Amino acid sequence: MTDASTNCMAGPAWQAARILQAWKRRDETAFRREVAATLDLPRRGGPYVLEEQTEVLNTVATRMDRWPDFLNKGLNSPDGRACIALLSHLASQA
Repeated sequence: MTDASTNCMAGPAWQAARILQAWKRRDETAFRREVAATLDLPRRGGPYVLEEQTEVLNTVATRMDRWPDFLNKGLNSPDGRACIALLSHLASQA
């Protein structure tokens, strides 16, 4: 079995999909764990496109991390919808 930090190494698209899965299940523990794992991702050292995806993912995760009730209220605002749209776009590249 692997932990969230190991899973992050598969790439930002895959990690975006993990955050989305937790969000869709409304699993607060998994959601916060995946967001925290995302914030620990190294931002440099890979191909340019992966660095760019990681930067976008980190920005989205930072915003979600600062939003206390994102699971329940995230879609009620344009910022929350943008976060989900960006995660969906990244996840589609997995």
